[in-house]
Amino acid sequence: MAKPFVYYKLNTDRDAIYVPYGISVNWDKPSGEDAYVPLGGGFQRHFKWGKQKMNFSTQFFKNVIRPSKGTEYDLRFMLEFVWD
Repeated sequence: MAKPFVYYKLNTDRDAIYVPYGISVNWDKPSGEDAYVPLGGGFQRHFKWGKQKMNFSTQFFKNVIRPSKGTEYDLRFMLEFVWD
C-alpha cells in the first residue's frame, strides 16, 4: 500500500488536496482483481471555531483500477482539529 498526499496552498485559508485512502495491491488476488488506484482530489478550508483551529475538507475519487466487485467512486468528508 502507498499513501500519497499532495497539498497545494490556494490562499491563506484554502488548499487543493489529493489525500486518497491509499493505492493498494493485494498480491494474493488474481491479476485484474488485485489493485485499487484512485484518481481525483478535493479542497480543504482552514477556520477557527472559538479558539479552536480546524480544517474541513471534501474529496471525490474514481477508482480507475479496481476489482470487478470493488467500489467505483469514493466521496470523503473530513473534519480535523488542529493543536499547535
